[in-house]
Amino acid sequence: MKSIDICGDKDYIMTIKQKIINQISSIAYSIIYKNRRENCEDKAGVADMEQLIMAIETGGTKIQLAIGTAQGDILYNHYARVEREKGFRGVLDVVTGIMPELIEKAREFGGKIERIGIGFGGPVDMASGTAIWSPQIDGWGGFPVKKFFEEKTGLPTYLYNDSDAACWGEYCRGAGRDSDIFFYTNMGSGVGGGVVLDGKLYTGQGYGAA
Repeated sequence: MKSIDICGDKDYIMTIKQKIINQISSIAYSIIYKNRRENCEDKAGVADMEQLIMAIETGGTKIQLAIGTAQGDILYNHYARVEREKGFRGVLDVVTGIMPELIEKAREFGGKIERIGIGFGGPVDMASGTAIWSPQIDGWGGFPVKKFFEEKTGLPTYLYNDSDAACWGEYCRGAGRDSDIFFYTNMGSGVGGGVVLDGKLYTGQGYGAA
């Protein structure tokens, strides 16, 4: 059997990087378009560079932030590692520490961040914007993520399970286009998934579904 040194395989590394960027793009895209096929179609091709989105993904091993357009195109992204021993407060410290950099980058692009979308690595209560729990990072249980970031930034903030956000973005812009039934899954430090049926994202709130 032939072995592959993935650490030295530039093509493999670039593929992984592109997947990371695609996932951030999916999260950004899902912030604007509300779980319906017609929203994918109606907004396609509408560019407003003055109204930008900050997308945030928090998982068990990495933290990603990006600036995106309403179409889900990525203008800038930032990657950081999770220090699990610091718990959820460590994650919040990293994210809030990076935010000023993204706000400045938005100005350089001639735009302004108008809203924030967060893909959270675990089950969430979308209605209240609360993290239910995290299987990898201690302390997230019951934390009001939406409220925290809205108070920090003054910007409307939307909280999603990260797999749901990625599923909706992939449905609108990627492999799920033009499909009636679409299933997405990601496998990292955790395993999650999302499903779109007849143009609607089924989020599955609570402990029992992603």
